[in-house]
Order: sequence, then structure tokens, then C-alpha cells
Amino acid sequence: MALAGGPETYALFLGVMGSWLGKIALLGFTGALFFHLGNGVRHIIWDFGHGLAKEDASASSFAVLGFAIAGTGAVWAIAFMMGLVV
Repeated sequence: MALAGGPETYALFLGVMGSWLGKIALLGFTGALFFHLGNGVRHIIWDFGHGLAKEDASASSFAVLGFAIAGTGAVWAIAFMMGLVV
């Protein structure tokens, strides 16, 4: 929408997303995406009837959290290595 608003609006958007507050928002968004992806896979596995025991469900919750942290870290590490984030 910022791009459709014209060059001034897009420049403002880039300024906000390039600030430390924008980077924190993007980091949170990236983490939320990986957390949602992990839980989606977890629920598909549950739909097949696997991992429904209390111990298994508890273990899979930690696995989803670890996946979200690792995935977010990997994406941001690649972005830093490519020079996309400073």
C-alpha cells in the first residue's frame, strides 16, 4: 500500500522499517510466522492421531518453540550475511 501511495509514502515506509523499531517489528513478525508454521504442522500431525498423549503434546510444544527460534535466527542470520539488514 505504501508503494501504491507514491514515492513519498514509500520512502516513509522504508524509513520506518529501517529504524530499530521497525526491525524489532519485523523480527517479531518473522518469529510469529515460524511459530504459526510449526503449530500448523503440529496440528496436521494431530489430525492423523499421532502425538495426542499429554507427554507428546508437551514435547511438541517445545519443539515448535525451538523451531520458531531457530527459523527466525536462520532467516535473520542470512539477511545479515547478505547485507539486507544492518
